[in-house]
Amino acid sequence: MKLVQEKNSDDRNVRFLERGDSEGSVKRKSLLLGRAQVTSSLETADRLFQQWSESDRSEESVSKIIDSLPELAALRNKYDWFCVLMKKVLLNKVNRVVKVKSDASELTREEAGKIGASLAFSLLCNSSPGAAVDEWVTQYKALSDFEELYPEFLHFMVRLASLLVRKALWGLRLRVCMSSFFGVAEMVTDVLVAKEFFQTGHRNFGLLIVAMVSVCLALQFALVVLQNYRLGFRRISAECLVVLVGLRPALDAYRVSTCKSREEGQPFEPFLELMITRVIEMFAESIPGFVVQLAAIASGTAFSTAAASSLAFSAVSIGIISAMFSYEFDIDPKARYCSPIFYGYVPDTAQSRTVIFLFMVVFSCSVLLVRACSLVLLWLLSIQHLGMYLAVDYGVFLLYKVATGDFFHWLPFPRSMSVFASISARILMKTITDFTATLDFRIPIELGGAYWIFNTFQTFLLLPVCVVLYTREFGGPYLEGWSLWVLTAVSVSTSVLSLGGVIYMAKSEYRSTFWSPTTGSEYVVKLYRTGIEEEDDYIRADAVFSVSGRVWSSIEEEVREWVSSQWWRWKKESPVWFDLAMSASIPLDMIPKEGREEARKKRKTMSIGEKIEIRKMRSTMSFRKTAPRGGNKVVPSE
Repeated sequence: MKLVQEKNSDDRNVRFLERGDSEGSVKRKSLLLGRAQVTSSLETADRLFQQWSESDRSEESVSKIIDSLPELAALRNKYDWFCVLMKKVLLNKVNRVVKVKSDASELTREEAGKIGASLAFSLLCNSSPGAAVDEWVTQYKALSDFEELYPEFLHFMVRLASLLVRKALWGLRLRVCMSSFFGVAEMVTDVLVAKEFFQTGHRNFGLLIVAMVSVCLALQFALVVLQNYRLGFRRISAECLVVLVGLRPALDAYRVSTCKSREEGQPFEPFLELMITRVIEMFAESIPGFVVQLAAIASGTAFSTAAASSLAFSAVSIGIISAMFSYEFDIDPKARYCSPIFYGYVPDTAQSRTVIFLFMVVFSCSVLLVRACSLVLLWLLSIQHLGMYLAVDYGVFLLYKVATGDFFHWLPFPRSMSVFASISARILMKTITDFTATLDFRIPIELGGAYWIFNTFQTFLLLPVCVVLYTREFGGPYLEGWSLWVLTAVSVSTSVLSLGGVIYMAKSEYRSTFWSPTTGSEYVVKLYRTGIEEEDDYIRADAVFSVSGRVWSSIEEEVREWVSSQWWRWKKESPVWFDLAMSASIPLDMIPKEGREEARKKRKTMSIGEKIEIRKMRSTMSFRKTAPRGGNKVVPSE
């Protein structure tokens, strides 16, 4: 791990570009380090952790280990607090987060110990080591200064953090156990409720529960096939078995926590696969299960303990999954690096992140209750009322997407099925947003901020309208008028207040994204332009090559010229981001003719050594952008 200070660096792969804001913040380009530099950082972290595991774990042992590693010994000689920092990091004991305002040159040994001890808390509260290290560095000016001087420190720490999580009792094991518990518990509660419906003579409700579980399993099986069809039948069979026994959440938690990367032939990274699985569970099982049980209660079915437990579990589960979906995407370092005009609204301090996450959970739970109660009341009025409303609701949404030029979904579906797949994807996202108001779906390539805020407030208004219609028609023994108005007042007010809390806690420069009229194509082009302004090829490449070409067709020729002019430089310099997965996402017709055949062959065959190298690189990439004191000055989409 050759650590090079910024002022002495002549390596063209280590570039620090002035952002030009008033605070003079520096944009760090750790992704532009050469592969050899990053590999050296990872190897240093491996050696440090191995020697630490075999030692008596005293401060003297840490000193000896650091002295035996020339790359770290130089840091210890320059900063007397470095050894204390690393000892507390390696001890990995959860402690409360403390405030330390000193910079790297003024930091004391005692303060360094407090900073090092706080990393474990970040590891506990974040789903991935990369996000934890990002949060940890952001909170302390000393670490930010240190990172500016030594960019490889981030790669080193992400690798070390991933090793620490695997060994900690509260880390990987806890996450896998908790994920297993929730996965199995949801399956058990669904089975118990379905059994009770059949036993009490409510066969239709029981069949609905069975149908939604079956659809959920079928969609997860389809995801398994899509993700692993190039890896063989045995791999697909094993993954399907995991889904069948309800342990898919545990497997996803293991892969994300251990920084696993996608294998060759897999279209999705483990983190994205986990998110897609959660979307499927919400769409096909959790949300319909909640509505079915609420409808059963409203129609006069006995309200048993099992039904109450299942209803409460579903509501909390949906709220947490929706909040985690948005929260984890926003704090993901890669998302913030590649999409700085949208991701980054969650505050940087641990305390503020906890508060906004709680607001997000309450918001999703209350929106779920509002939406579900509205549809149940429409259903009690008549199935025609419900069908008419849903037809108009979804019809208006699809017409809006057509009118704004965003009808075709951003996922790269084959042209032969693009219309059907786009309609299905749009309806899927709209349905989940209706019931959870998932914040991440306000991104322009999904609903967009303007439609998201409109959709949310029309959901708030729908419930009182449904209560008025229902009370005019009739009031059943379970749904008296006064109780419905109390439910409406509590649920709607909670939704509005929690949404206000989320927007208030969000960073001010990102609040406009909650109502921005930016379309999907405008958003992708703006991201591409951001990469040009910041002279960052990775942002440009990720902006266009991670989505369907239909979205950026307006700049296709510009992208073609850019790829043609930069291809051989990327091949020569081999920056960390330009791995096989990224190069394979570039259309062959955009690659220069001289390199097209080589690229075609490379996509078909790859050695085991290259696979290991790519997985190792991608699993420990550091995505740090802006010094905390400077703030993120990238202007969000308006």
